[in-house]
Amino acid sequence: LECNTCRVQRLKEEYCIPPSFYESGEYRKKLDQSLKSEKALIEQDQVQKFMIQSIGGIENIRNKIVADVGCGIGSLLSVLSNAAKESLGVEPCEPYAKSLIAKGYNIFPDIISAIANYGDGVDLVLSSQVIEHVENPKLFLNEIYQLLNNNGMLIISTPNRNDILNFLLPEFNSF
Repeated sequence: LECNTCRVQRLKEEYCIPPSFYESGEYRKKLDQSLKSEKALIEQDQVQKFMIQSIGGIENIRNKIVADVGCGIGSLLSVLSNAAKESLGVEPCEPYAKSLIAKGYNIFPDIISAIANYGDGVDLVLSSQVIEHVENPKLFLNEIYQLLNNNGMLIISTPNRNDILNFLLPEFNSF
């Protein structure tokens, strides 16, 4: 589907991967991505560069409660947890979540579980390359809104179909 005004594209719900693929780690296996900690961190570090820039500096997360929705293996979460007052992650992929919990991170399987624990108390929510995978983006954004406090902010990113990499590297065009 494509918006006629802004040209944002998304998959029709019926073409989305079932949630069980994300929960089990099957999605990562399909993309030939690692479920092991160190290798997965290296793979995911590259994706997080934009989010770190978008924060605008460490001073913008100091003394704040920050959430990474779709935190993967915790690449961004590890940066946030060292600077924020408190950090939490939302990650449905069980192998990633177990690994992060074992390292002491505060991880939830879904946004509703995070809301149950934090209410509307989060200052900043980051979500990188997740919204294009969810079956109901409007519900996804509504749930994030419930997690944020009154002055909270959401920074969200999604792949750009007009990205130069789509033209230079054929493998990027496959998604």
